[in-house]
Amino acid sequence: MFPPPFFAACRVAQLYAVTILAPTLHLHGTFTAMKATKPAKPRKLSFKEAQIDGVDAEIARIEGLFASPDFHRTHATQTRRLTADLAAAKENLAKLYARWEELEATKAGSEK
Repeated sequence: MFPPPFFAACRVAQLYAVTILAPTLHLHGTFTAMKATKPAKPRKLSFKEAQIDGVDAEIARIEGLFASPDFHRTHATQTRRLTADLAAAKENLAKLYARWEELEATKAGSEK
């Protein structure tokens, strides 16, 4: 014979299924198997998104170097160049976002 906690757990699961899951699954009073859906294919990144991801990665790389505890010991001679590279990457990122917004505005205007 099953121990009493087993029955309590079954009852909790049943109540959960009836009160929480059933309304969200739109079962209309019957428990039917849901159709298996294919997972959505990840969409390809647009050219602008790929550019932005690349610049974001470069910014993260440089900021990671600055954040490392031994930065001044290992990259002391490159500090000025890395600072300039970081500033240029952030400026480039701002330009890319601005251009993307322009393109989206143009696209939205032409779809109306």
